[in-house]
Amino acid sequence: MATSDSAQILEGQRVILSKIENSEKMLANRIDRMEQEFQKTIDFVCKQQKENTDRIEQLEVRFCVLERHLIDQENRSKRDNLVFSGIPESFDTQEKLTAEVLRIIAEKMNVKQQISVERCHRLGGVRRGDRSKPRLTVIKFSFYCDRMSVWNQRRELKASGYFVQEHFAKEVEEKRQKLLPVMYECRQKGRRATLVQD
Repeated sequence: MATSDSAQILEGQRVILSKIENSEKMLANRIDRMEQEFQKTIDFVCKQQKENTDRIEQLEVRFCVLERHLIDQENRSKRDNLVFSGIPESFDTQEKLTAEVLRIIAEKMNVKQQISVERCHRLGGVRRGDRSKPRLTVIKFSFYCDRMSVWNQRRELKASGYFVQEHFAKEVEEKRQKLLPVMYECRQKGRRATLVQD
C-alpha cells in the first residue's frame, strides 16, 4: 500500500510537472509572439519616424525655397521705392510730405526732370513726445527711371541733413547691416566696395 501511495504521489507529481512544462511552453510561445509583435511595432515606428524625418526635411527645403521667393517678391515690389531720412515730422499730411520730398529732389539733388510719385508715407507709427528724430519716409515712384534719376543724384545730399537709401525686405536689410562693416573696412584699405542687394 505504501508503494501504491508512492506511485500515486509520483504519478501526481508527473502530472503536475507535465502541466507546469506545458504552461511554461505556452508562456514561452506567448512571450515569443509578444516579442515578435513588439519587434513589428518597433520596426513600424522606426519606418514611420524615418518617413516623417524625410518629409520634415523636404518641407524645410520647400519652406526655405518659398521664403527666398517671398523675400524676392517683396524686394521686387519695393524696387520703385527709395527711403528718405531727415525730413521733419512737421510735414504731417501726405500732400505736404510729398511736396517736401519733391522739393528736396528738385532743389537739393538737382534733378531737373519732372518726377512722378505714386505715393509717399512715413515708416512706423507716430512717436509720442520725442519728435527730435523724424521717422523714415518711403517714396514709391511711378516709374523706375524716375527712381534711378533720383538714386543717381544721392551724393548731392551730402551735408544737407537728408539721406536716401534703397528699400529692401527686412531680411535683406539685416544682411546688409552685417555686411556694412566689411564694406567700410575695404574702403579704408583703398578698395572700391559697394553693397548690391544682399
